[in-house]
Amino acid sequence: MARIPEHQIEQVREANDIVDVVGDYVRLKKSGRNYFGLCPFHGEKTPSFSVAPDKQIFHCFGCGVGGNVINFIMQYEKIEFVEAVKLLADRAGITLQYESGGSGAPAPKKEDLSHYHSLHERITGLYEKALWQSNEGKQALDYLRGRGLVDAVLKRFRVGYAPDQWDFVTLQVMKLGLPKEVLTKSGLLMTKDRGGFYDRFRKRIMFPIMGVQGRVIAFGGRVLPGDDQSAKYMNSPETPVYHKGKVLYGLNHTKGDIRNAQEAILVEGYLDLIRLYQSGFHNVAAGSGTALTEQHGKILSRFADTVFLCYDSDEAGVKATDRAGKILLDAGLTVRVIQLPSGSDPDSYFDDHSPEDFQALLDEAPDFMGYLVSYYRPRLRSATAKSNFAERFVSDLAQMNNRLTRELLLSQFAEGMGMTESTLFRLLRDKIRYQPHRRGEENGTRDSLRPESATDKAEYELLRLHFSESEVVLKWLLKNLEPEILERMRFKEIFQKARSELENELPLNRSRMVDALRDSPLQSLVSRILFDLDSGKAVTVQLAQDCVSALKQHQLKEELKTLREELRDVEKNDGDVLTILRQIRTIEKQLTAEKQTG
Repeated sequence: MARIPEHQIEQVREANDIVDVVGDYVRLKKSGRNYFGLCPFHGEKTPSFSVAPDKQIFHCFGCGVGGNVINFIMQYEKIEFVEAVKLLADRAGITLQYESGGSGAPAPKKEDLSHYHSLHERITGLYEKALWQSNEGKQALDYLRGRGLVDAVLKRFRVGYAPDQWDFVTLQVMKLGLPKEVLTKSGLLMTKDRGGFYDRFRKRIMFPIMGVQGRVIAFGGRVLPGDDQSAKYMNSPETPVYHKGKVLYGLNHTKGDIRNAQEAILVEGYLDLIRLYQSGFHNVAAGSGTALTEQHGKILSRFADTVFLCYDSDEAGVKATDRAGKILLDAGLTVRVIQLPSGSDPDSYFDDHSPEDFQALLDEAPDFMGYLVSYYRPRLRSATAKSNFAERFVSDLAQMNNRLTRELLLSQFAEGMGMTESTLFRLLRDKIRYQPHRRGEENGTRDSLRPESATDKAEYELLRLHFSESEVVLKWLLKNLEPEILERMRFKEIFQKARSELENELPLNRSRMVDALRDSPLQSLVSRILFDLDSGKAVTVQLAQDCVSALKQHQLKEELKTLREELRDVEKNDGDVLTILRQIRTIEKQLTAEKQTG
């Protein structure tokens, strides 16, 4: 199997600053030397996830996960080591050379997702060429220009056109020699009843959907006006590289602006986003072929404090606003609602209004509950309508994870709708009682590798000393830590690797150690230790001696316990007890001596 040379792995790691990379997935805030945020690997309300720029590592002090930038990508994207290195190499513009020769793709353990990425990139280019250079594409281009969109923005978002052909994509794809499984799962082709393929997208304006790193992973297709034979929009299905509930359209272009503003404008459609972007509102994102999900809310919370919902002003848009607002509030975001004129959507609004007009709507946007109450209260005239709406609202709250948020919303709802708060709270408690356990709730997750017993703590401190920069301590450890003690240690694997490295180089190469443990859960323990080195704890030979003594005493006590159990068995069977007694006395003397010198 092709391998990536170690020097290239190090090059990729050094070219990808961990704060920048993690910042694409987690909203980080600097505190002292490090950055902190909510852990993306377990649900939490108080940040325990830390990134150390000087060490280029991360660690969560809640669930214990940790490592370097490559390990973060592996765990977040759920991909193998080679795939993570390749993703980061692409991000840094590094061409990998594999030890088997050439620069061809490696053979990963799991499905090679690079086939899907290269395929989508190639087809994006074909769609772009069809829009800008073909006679059939001219009609689509004229339509887009007629909607007020300029060429530069269309090219920035790589808008294209799928001709009215059954095999426009199929013929090109078949030339690539890709595995049949990739062709079937790509979402670009449909299978014929008698075998073979035909194009999924035909006679549509094509919007490439990109992941946060800018790689094309799917498409959205829109028919031209007057085409009533198909659904207005068609989107790629779920594929190995595209999960609708986890992707926001345009975020690869706008994440920096959202992060800088700490505010995001959320729209529903591709053209809505492009029109706002063209009008100067670059902190915008859109859904991707599905309603807003909890995962979308978590993604936005990494970049912003506040989300402005800007959906269509019709009844369907109001319902979507209602649902999305609760999801975003549950994600810890402040939610405000942009109220467009009746009959408008974010795209058509700019046909008759200026960017300054839209900015005024932004400035005047009410908070979510204020909007909800002002919209529904005058429309709920009968007691039955009011009761039914309250029932639905409370049911939605019961599904939220954030207890404080749902209680505040309920209080605001009761006040705004003129209802009795205590009655609504009783209804909420009843509905929560029948809700299944929510995966996103904090559930006491804790680091399974965290030292708990006195012995574990001694072993942890001893391991921490191995990662220190004190040559005096390191030389003492290499000389005095006996193999018999190491053999019985809980974290023996790390000790063995660390000592093997120290025999060749003092102090330890920390980055190499983190990489060496990439396939081991113990990597998280190493990241915790590296964070601990800045805690001001002692790094002395005396501490090392105390830890070794504590471990020796523990091991002697365990031996005594075993021998006394054997003695009871021998006594029951009238066996030779003298030999065991002599062994017990010998170990007792060793334990006494160790206590005196420890």
